[in-house]
Amino acid sequence: MPEKTDALIKVNLMMDDHRKSMTAFMRNFIFVNLFTLLILYMPGPAAWGDDPQTIKTGDRAQLHIICKESAGEIILTTYPEVDGDDTKKKSSIYSTPKKFEPLRIVAGEGDKYSGADPLKPFNNELTAKLSQAIVGMRVGESVSLAFTAPVPEELKAEDRTITLSRKRMIPKKMTRPKQQFAVDPDQDPAVGREILTGLGLTAVVTAVKGDDLEIMFAGKEGDRIMTPWGTGILKDHGDKWLLELEPHIGRLVKTGNYVGRIITVEDDRYTIDFGFPFGNETILCDISIVSIMGKDNENE
Repeated sequence: MPEKTDALIKVNLMMDDHRKSMTAFMRNFIFVNLFTLLILYMPGPAAWGDDPQTIKTGDRAQLHIICKESAGEIILTTYPEVDGDDTKKKSSIYSTPKKFEPLRIVAGEGDKYSGADPLKPFNNELTAKLSQAIVGMRVGESVSLAFTAPVPEELKAEDRTITLSRKRMIPKKMTRPKQQFAVDPDQDPAVGREILTGLGLTAVVTAVKGDDLEIMFAGKEGDRIMTPWGTGILKDHGDKWLLELEPHIGRLVKTGNYVGRIITVEDDRYTIDFGFPFGNETILCDISIVSIMGKDNENE
């Protein structure tokens, strides 16, 4: 009996040692696997807010955009291939930029317009919308967004509309500063060069005098031209052209940096409402982030 008792004690001791070993093994196994899972699924730098590829408030970002009216007509773009594609219909407020390059915006800056004019400029309002929209986006990311802009609360009803004559007299020859025209800044306009004016008329440079150009408007009686305010008909009045406009209700127009919409048309005049910064239009923008250039207060 003592021998059997000793044998049982030895067996029990061996089983205890085995259980202890298994417990230690399982503890280590579970710890290693939990540690591995923690490493695999631990949030990366992006979740900590330090990801250099994610736009944060105050970052200066570069982005390419194509913005359109709700009907699909292009309002503006940073892509030269879009500008040159005649199959892509352009808005009545579209204009070819002097230089094609990514748009630079300070993320989260919002509306910083502080002008005395109660009307809000189109470009300022769109930039403010874009600056808020790109916060949290990453370099290489693309998104399509819709923007609207209400009438500013402080804008009085009498300050938002302007009534213009449908007839305009334009001198056939005039002198204007070079920078007034959308010409290549790296190429001085030479005599004989054609330039497009803000009236929609083509002009020919007849002389270059310092920083000024002498230009002559080309055209002939009865020519129909497209102006920012609609189609116009040219009539010869000696040393001037008479431009008779045919504006249409609902057309978007751009004067300087302000966008409006024609709301009434009469026999001799028409009225434009500039109250809505986007002309009471929903602006659809395709945005692609190109790069992040650091904080706004850092040197480039």
